[in-house]
Amino acid sequence: MKAPTGVGHLTSLIGQNFDHFFCEADIKQDKPQQEIEIIVQTGRYEWEALIVRQDGRKIRCCKTITALYDRLQKLQGFVVVIRDMTEIQEQQIRLKLLEKAILASSNGIIITDATQANNPIIYVNPGFEKITGYHAEEVKGLNPRFLQGKDTKQPALEKLRAAITTENNCYVTLKNYRKDHTVFWNELTISPIQDEQEKLAHYVGVQKDITEKVEAQMECDRFFSLSIDMLCVANFEGYFVRLNPAWEKTLGYTKEELLSQPFLNFVHSDDRQATQAEAERIAHGNKTIAFENPYLCKDGSYRWLMWNATPFTEQSLIYCVGRDITERKQVEQALKKSEERFRTIADFTHDWEYWLNPERKFIYVSPSCERITGYTPNEFIENANLLKTIVHPRDWLIVKQYLEESFEKEQIYSMDFPIINRQGETRWIAHRCQSVYSEDGR
Repeated sequence: MKAPTGVGHLTSLIGQNFDHFFCEADIKQDKPQQEIEIIVQTGRYEWEALIVRQDGRKIRCCKTITALYDRLQKLQGFVVVIRDMTEIQEQQIRLKLLEKAILASSNGIIITDATQANNPIIYVNPGFEKITGYHAEEVKGLNPRFLQGKDTKQPALEKLRAAITTENNCYVTLKNYRKDHTVFWNELTISPIQDEQEKLAHYVGVQKDITEKVEAQMECDRFFSLSIDMLCVANFEGYFVRLNPAWEKTLGYTKEELLSQPFLNFVHSDDRQATQAEAERIAHGNKTIAFENPYLCKDGSYRWLMWNATPFTEQSLIYCVGRDITERKQVEQALKKSEERFRTIADFTHDWEYWLNPERKFIYVSPSCERITGYTPNEFIENANLLKTIVHPRDWLIVKQYLEESFEKEQIYSMDFPIINRQGETRWIAHRCQSVYSEDGR
């Protein structure tokens, strides 16, 4: 006999006084004698108390003492039954703690009775009431599926039903409805609970309201899907992992075709080395701004794309925005050819030609300027104030006003005014100018 008293052999108890198992404090209060008196009067006494084990530890036990009488009703002794309550008490503490945790949880908790045909709800916590708007008494006896409303064909429900059929754990996200008919997104985990015979007895469901998270993701997905820019996520291994619809529209491939092979396969062969180097630079934590390369379309043509990209090294992912700049490239090429033709003509014209940018700086000056002014084209390009220097001082304010007006309006302006060339000679020039604007008015 070792539990609950801790005594090794019964013989070691024989001859011990009744107060052997009492605490010192109880002995000082004369509780052993008081209990005997109660037993003598009532015949039986049961209560919980602390007793002292042989090793000195105090444990809580339930003591039942029954008086023994002979046929003449003369007291002969007592029968003492001591039951260790430590484990039971610890279980009760754990149960109370668990109950408090369930009551305090912001998650909804449901318990259903799996032994009944409809698997009805037998318990919900306050978290469930707060999430759904239903009171506990309103839902007891109902199957949790009532929260689905009319949305009974959600793909996640097949997974849930299969788990219930096979008595397995399950994790799904469901579209559910509150009592006021508003939608909430329910991150649901269910677990089967077995009884002592290892037969299914209950299901425990834990609900988490993730409506804000889901709606934020849905809003992000809408922007992702509607963007005319080519949005993508790529991994460090060189494959796309997510693409928006603009990719299919721009290049003509299906999403599956684009995801199935390295993105370098779609880059023009002349630009693969530069693209690979840029991808490696991004993988080392650097951002990319305005990187350009041509991508192969399904019809064999190429589209020029301009990229901005940011790496997320922890996930080994690159988030990218690509913009189709093919038309801009074509315009730039046409302008380049046109400029080359114009320069060829302007370089050999007898007149002095020059171009100014919006900042009033020379960007082109024809060679004839040197014949007329004595200054080379490079001197005008390097010194934006050279024109002011050669205009006769008494005429500069009038010439300046004339030039400013020509910049403000899209019409031809002309004026004759004198200049002083490098040799100090005064020459009159017939000046004619017009502002040129792009298609967007700049």
